[in-house]
Amino acid sequence: MNENQKSFEEINISSKARTNNIGNSSWLLSLPPQQFTLLSALIGILLINYLNINEQNSLGNFLVGIGQTLLTAAAQGELV
Repeated sequence: MNENQKSFEEINISSKARTNNIGNSSWLLSLPPQQFTLLSALIGILLINYLNINEQNSLGNFLVGIGQTLLTAAAQGELV
């Protein structure tokens, strides 16, 4: 195994350990799907009162960008 492959494996193992720690210790990620969805809707509705249209648009697109990045990384992780 060359040095690049070894480094990649070490990073991958470290990433999985970190993901498992986050998943096991976070109350947010342990919510049932219905509660998780309801919480996201409530936070979105509450933010509407504090943000103008341009701020809503900017923050919404920012959060969608984060979500898309996470989904892309997860899909590639499943493929590999």
